[in-house]
Amino acid sequence: EAGLHTRFMGTGPMGGISFVTKGGPELDGMLIGSLFEPRPSDPISTKFVTEFKNMHGQDPDFFAALVYDAMKVLGEAIRQAGPNPEKIRDALGRTKDFPGTVGPTTFDEHGQASKGGYVVEWRNKERKVLWP
Repeated sequence: EAGLHTRFMGTGPMGGISFVTKGGPELDGMLIGSLFEPRPSDPISTKFVTEFKNMHGQDPDFFAALVYDAMKVLGEAIRQAGPNPEKIRDALGRTKDFPGTVGPTTFDEHGQASKGGYVVEWRNKERKVLWP
């Protein structure tokens, strides 16, 4: 109504189909910062998306992908360390390039795992990765 014509950029929670469905065609062209996009060329991502869709009847969002990866990393640390909290912590700290749905996980000296991201555009209720 005000005549404002611009592109909006949102965060991950705005990347779900339910947000776009409720927002309607006015959201066409909206940009989203995303931490997970299915990558058909990556077998880990493909397997995760297929299993998630079979179990839940919908595509996974980045929350699901990050939690899945976190549980896989934790499971591997427990497998290496056994039921000892200090050894589990140390095993997590040694994690380097653990393959996951969102890409490899490595913890830095501060215990932080950094992940890459994507810029996605909504167009006709479909996602298109613009970057990288």
